[in-house]
Amino acid sequence: MYEYALASVNETHERNMEAIVVTPDVVGHSHPIKKFRTQKSESAQIQVQDEELMDGLAPHPLPFSTLKALDQSYHNKALSFKAICIAGLGYKILDKDGNELPKPQVMIQANEKESFQEIMNKVALDFEELGNAYLEVHRPSANGKIIRIYHVPAENMYVTPDGDRYSQVINGTRVDFRPFNGKATKAMTKEIIHFQMPSNMSNYYGSPDWIGAVMAIVVDNSALEWNYRYFENNTIPNTAITVTGGALGEQVVQNIKQFFSDNFKGVSKAHSTLILQATEVGASIEFHEISKGIKDGDFNKLRQQLRDEIVSAHGVPPRVVGIVAGGSLGGGGEAYAQLQLFRDVLLAPKQKLFEAILNRTVMATFGDGVTIEFNQVDITVPSSGSDDTGGNPALAEHGVPNVSQRGTNATIENTEDGYSEA
Repeated sequence: MYEYALASVNETHERNMEAIVVTPDVVGHSHPIKKFRTQKSESAQIQVQDEELMDGLAPHPLPFSTLKALDQSYHNKALSFKAICIAGLGYKILDKDGNELPKPQVMIQANEKESFQEIMNKVALDFEELGNAYLEVHRPSANGKIIRIYHVPAENMYVTPDGDRYSQVINGTRVDFRPFNGKATKAMTKEIIHFQMPSNMSNYYGSPDWIGAVMAIVVDNSALEWNYRYFENNTIPNTAITVTGGALGEQVVQNIKQFFSDNFKGVSKAHSTLILQATEVGASIEFHEISKGIKDGDFNKLRQQLRDEIVSAHGVPPRVVGIVAGGSLGGGGEAYAQLQLFRDVLLAPKQKLFEAILNRTVMATFGDGVTIEFNQVDITVPSSGSDDTGGNPALAEHGVPNVSQRGTNATIENTEDGYSEA
């Protein structure tokens, strides 16, 4: 069912993006190794070039660019909240004994503009939105010290079925990368680390866990647009047209049929105006209401059902996205149980996945046994007489829990190639 919904979103998105041109300098960090000059009118030429660019690359299981075009308030808030909780609350670097280490310089300043934390915020958001995320790593030698780390937008990244090459494809340009610790060539000096959400849709890419809510997101946006156009155009409900004292000309009748056929399908054409003119003197044209318009109560009920479906697909507790059901204002135990389940069942496995991938790639270059651990959401057990946040100010004020302050500082100094005891 979501294929139909995504096709509708894609059509709208393409209309909105017709005048926007994105170049590799905007979205990527590497210089292109293959580039074509294309013109939009030369569709056959573009198709041939696209086929050459995509040669050997596994196709995406979903239209990722279209997924990024989906825009709905609760959907956006759930994506941001999950991304923050997974990788946006800070992290610690630990030695093999679990003692905290100072952060390496490349993580304090990962590239010219960003810290490693800022990059991981983007990675986590891509991971939640598209089920895939990518880090670009620069090393002066094949297996040497990391000197730069970048985020690469996931919607433009592809991989070969054998996993030997990653490619960024955008606007007639392809940039090739090798997988981290993969075989270095002159054409592939930079490396890619792929964060892939488990999926049964593809062996090569992940897919987001909220994909089942696509139709609800599209319908909610359509309902909002329908309501907007109703008030914007101040139109009348569905009607029947009657003519007395004369008749409408054949051309007028055909115009009426054409008008209703062309203008009453899809929310973008709702509430348009029809002008009729009788051909005989004394003829009158009347409109008779057949069906009542959507009642406010029905409209609100529909949007509430869609909202609940979207939030449920994301797996976030309703309260953290601003939803409080009637009669549950004092349910401290319920709120705590929801947050605990959310942290332990949904967030923790994703954090462990991030940690495992980084520990066998980036962290392995800093020395044996050096690992990363992302901070978890701090859930305080509610005490008797406390509010439903368990006394957590961040929960009470913003809906975003505190960071767990685990671990102690060790007397360890970082060196260029790793760590040594001070």
